[in-house]
Amino acid sequence: MKSILVATDSFKGTFSAKKVSETISKVLSEELNETQIKTLPLADGGEGSFDCVTTFLNCEVLNVNCTDLFFNKITAPVAFWDNCA
Repeated sequence: MKSILVATDSFKGTFSAKKVSETISKVLSEELNETQIKTLPLADGGEGSFDCVTTFLNCEVLNVNCTDLFFNKITAPVAFWDNCA
């Protein structure tokens, strides 16, 4: 059986790496019935990195209320994995 690895980065401001990988995988699987297709969303350290790491590690993500450097109230995601935040 043939195998294909779909490893993509995000499209800045539009689609996450996960969404791009899943979409490409879906189209390939519709056309290549006898092929095993795996997805691996990637990130280059930009805005998609948090999503890629939390997805890969299967983290629980909670949004918490906090303040930024200028003491403005914001909501920020916090990832929990293996009893660590």
